[in-house]
Amino acid sequence: MHEQFPAIPMEQVAGNCDWCSVLPPQKLICAADKRILMCHGHTLHVKESLLTALYAAQEQHADIFLFGHTHRIFSETRNGVAMLNPGSIGDAHYPTFGVVEITGGQILLST
Repeated sequence: MHEQFPAIPMEQVAGNCDWCSVLPPQKLICAADKRILMCHGHTLHVKESLLTALYAAQEQHADIFLFGHTHRIFSETRNGVAMLNPGSIGDAHYPTFGVVEITGGQILLST
């Protein structure tokens, strides 16, 4: 993806089908003074429950948790952690995406 849009800064993590990837399974980044934990979701078992993911985000003092794996749109704030699953941009019939806006210290999630 980065090859198609080299001017746009991108962060990536490995997914459950990225067997030989050198990318980490999860990554903590900072943007606009917010800590963002991102992972594909399979390592934190997001298909079963978001509790493990929420605990991981809280342990990392993350303000935002970005994940995928379920291919279902999800946007909610739980216990002070803004959580976003953008769905699946690669879905041929109904592609979805998510947007995180950080303005004046406030986090706004949309899908």
